Amino acid sequence: MALKESSSQMNGSVKTEGERLAIAKEVIIKALLPVVFGIVGRVGTAPKAEVRTDSPVENKATDKQIKKIFAMGHNLNMGKEELEEEAFKVSGIDSLSKLSKSQASDLIDDLSAMEGIQEIYG
Repeated sequence: MALKESSSQMNGSVKTEGERLAIAKEVIIKALLPVVFGIVGRVGTAPKAEVRTDSPVENKATDKQIKKIFAMGHNLNMGKEELEEEAFKVSGIDSLSKLSKSQASDLIDDLSAMEGIQEIYG
């Protein structure tokens, strides 16, 4: 059965249903690849968040990164508690103030994927 080709206005350009599905598939694949490959090496065990051991003072997340995390959280209707839960899922750290630069970057990537999904599905 053929998909009905409907058009919608997204980001100033017309997207067909097929194009929107292709974008959705790409966003989901990008979000899931790290999870899948993180589990492959631990067959038979529960997946665990990767905990990085960066120096806490030298590699502390920048104010710009923290502001971006809160801005992205606002766009996703997430408060501080939800952001800290997501940070724990991504990095194993349950406080935004304790994130390293690389952990904050990982959280920003995760939130970006969530924004992409929200943009597609609303």
